[in-house]
Amino acid sequence: GEKIDWVRLKFSYPNPTADDWVGVFSPANF
Repeated sequence: GEKIDWVRLKFSYPNPTADDWVGVFSPANF
């Protein structure tokens, strides 16, 4: 579930910007 989605995002954005990381690690996503 969650972990697979995170990995999928990581591969979708191999070079994430600061804003992308903020979105990924946003408390709302957990």
